[in-house]
Amino acid sequence: MATKIKAEDKALNKLTPQARDTVIAYTDPDSPTYGVKGRSVETGYPNMTPVSANAHGTDLFSRPLVRTAIAEILDARGQGYEVRANHTGDLALGNLENQTVTEQFKVGPKGKKTVVNRTVVTSPVPASVQLAALKKLSKDTGEDAVVGVQNKLIHKDLMKMGEDMLKDHQRALESHSAPVAPTDVDSPSETPQEA
Repeated sequence: MATKIKAEDKALNKLTPQARDTVIAYTDPDSPTYGVKGRSVETGYPNMTPVSANAHGTDLFSRPLVRTAIAEILDARGQGYEVRANHTGDLALGNLENQTVTEQFKVGPKGKKTVVNRTVVTSPVPASVQLAALKKLSKDTGEDAVVGVQNKLIHKDLMKMGEDMLKDHQRALESHSAPVAPTDVDSPSETPQEA
C-alpha cells in the first residue's frame, strides 16, 4: 500500500496544484467526478464555468505530464494500460458476458431480510458495445490509420466483387438460363495484423 501511495505522489508532484487536484478528482474511484474530464477540471479550477472547464480539459489532458501522471497512477493501482487494453479486447471479441441478478426477499417480523428466490440471467455483450470497444482499442493503440486503410482496401474489393456478381446475375437473367452459382471467396493469406 505504501508503494502505491508513493508512486501516486511521485506522479502528482510534477504537476501544478490545479492540475494535481484535477488528476486526483479524475482518477479517484470514490470521487463523484471519477473518469469525467470536464467535471474533474471544475474541481481543480473552481472558478471556471462548465463550458470553459470542458474546453480547458481538452488541452490539459493532452499535456504529457498530465497523461504520464494518470498512466502512473493507474499502473500503481493495477489498472494500467495493459489491463485496460486486455479488458477492451475481451469486450471487442465478445469474451465477456452480462449478468443480471434478481433477488426476491422475505422480510421477517424483526425486519430481517431472507432471500427467497435468486435468478441470474446471462447474456452476450451487445454488438454495439463490441464495436465501440474495437474502435476504442484501435484508437488507443494508434492503429486508426492502419485500420482505416485496410477497411478502404477491403471495401473496394468487396464492391468490385459485388459488381461482378450482379453483372453475372443480370447476364443469366437476360439469357433466361439458371442463375450463376455464387463463387467461393478466397480468404486472405495474411491477417490484418501481419499486413
